[in-house]
Amino acid sequence: MAQLTDLEKVRKRRARRRAVKGFLTLAVFALVVFGCAVLVRQAGDVNLRTAYSDIKESLSTGEGYPVLLPGGSILGMDATGDTLVVLSDTNLYTYNGTGRQMMDEQHGLVNPALRTSGDRILLYDRGNNRLNLYTKSALIGSGESAKPLYTADLADNGNYVVVTEGEDTLAKAVVYNDSSERVMESGKELFTWNSAERPIISVSLADGSNELLVGHVAVSGGEYQCQLQQFLLSYDGGDIARTELNGELVLWVEQRRGGSAWAVTDQRAVLLNDDLQEQASFRFDGLPLAQFTGSADGHLVLVLGSYDQDKQVTVCALSPQLELLAQVEVPFQVRAVQADGQRFYLCGPDSIRLYQYDGTEELEIPLPQAQDIQLAGGYLYYMTNQELGQVDLGNLAAYRPQESSSQPEGESASGQAASQPEEASEPEVVSGPEESSEPEAASGPEETGEPEGAGEPEETGAASEGGSSGQG
Repeated sequence: MAQLTDLEKVRKRRARRRAVKGFLTLAVFALVVFGCAVLVRQAGDVNLRTAYSDIKESLSTGEGYPVLLPGGSILGMDATGDTLVVLSDTNLYTYNGTGRQMMDEQHGLVNPALRTSGDRILLYDRGNNRLNLYTKSALIGSGESAKPLYTADLADNGNYVVVTEGEDTLAKAVVYNDSSERVMESGKELFTWNSAERPIISVSLADGSNELLVGHVAVSGGEYQCQLQQFLLSYDGGDIARTELNGELVLWVEQRRGGSAWAVTDQRAVLLNDDLQEQASFRFDGLPLAQFTGSADGHLVLVLGSYDQDKQVTVCALSPQLELLAQVEVPFQVRAVQADGQRFYLCGPDSIRLYQYDGTEELEIPLPQAQDIQLAGGYLYYMTNQELGQVDLGNLAAYRPQESSSQPEGESASGQAASQPEEASEPEVVSGPEESSEPEAASGPEETGEPEGAGEPEETGAASEGGSSGQG
């Protein structure tokens, strides 16, 4: 009898163990299912397939620079992270730091304009209806708007804003989230704002926040009446801040991390706080603005004057607080300008010149017929009529002139501008700074191509938004 009792106890203990084990198995399974659900949900946002493609292509090794320039008429260069972006009249290309071509996609746009931010690329057909979204290695979505597109911007979280004609207003700004194939899908708008009577010239989505900055213009009594307005995407009760820039034509606006903002007009550069109150400005003293670019840390570099008229231009380097750090008179036509936290870079007709922020010329790299430059991933890329080349900014000594006595026979002591310093490259020309009809247009850090506002001031014609010559 005692043995039977013991066996019954053993059976009950085993049954309890099996029950506990089964419960734990179900709990683990539930956690796995929950984790998979989270991953699937996140996959809709980050697109795991294209993320894998980006990583794979970024790690693939090319044969180094220089590489042959792709076909077609090249409109300009930009960068997304450490990836070089090249836009032609027919295709969009990307390259990694080893010269590997990561993407070659026909875009099918008539008047393409380019935006980059984070790991996304936005390409829209200015004056027409189509917009494409890309990662570094693939097209992920395309869509068409009901009305012509005038300008756009892209945030690092994938949100993007487009400006079109309104249904019954002069202009409309609409913000969408990054939803892969569902590009500009009706009913999926995050935010919409209509401008009843003013053309929208420039828009900026803040990186790391949910704010939208809009610059628009009217004409009254023969004078520009410009206004900047700031909106919260999660608030539909109107703007949260605004400021007037009367008597000036706003060309470009950009929200900065930390809440501040830049505005560039036909007369000055303006620094604004998070309430759009003016903190500082730098006036152009009557000189026309030819080009400008901004660095990620807030430096602003302006190219002022007309080389065609004066055979020189003035380059002004400004601190993040718009204090003048250096003013350099340049006796050549500046074809492109770039800036980072250490220096600024000028592309002339026969060389690339590197300047420190005190105005000291640090290095000149001979490069006949160089036409465009672009910073990306610790390199300065340049473009010619035949090739794309690369200057390693971490090894500038390789491009400095050597003593003639130390040069091998037949080699120039002037230094070479290529990823292989001992080999010279033969560059060529791409299109110069964009222009607007009135006043002279500035090419700025946002966009490749010749931008324009949504709608036109009645008395003056179309105003132009700054095009891309650098990272804003």
